Amino acid sequence: MYDMKVYVRKDRQSPAQHVTATHMTVTKLTRKKEGCGYKLYKDSLLSSPELFVDLAKKQIFCCDSVRPNRRARHRT
Repeated sequence: MYDMKVYVRKDRQSPAQHVTATHMTVTKLTRKKEGCGYKLYKDSLLSSPELFVDLAKKQIFCCDSVRPNRRARHRT
């Protein structure tokens, strides 16, 4: 384990409108490992195709079961 964040219901607010709160949480937790080629193993609850693409651009590669029919919940 590298880092962790305890789930608190009030954290569900996403500061960026184009990503979900879980996407933002994973991004924050992996920020110090960008560009290093690390592999991230995580729960499918935190997965979305958009997150995998975003992390791959930062050279963080994921292993998980992705549900291709899962849509990101965009905030408007």
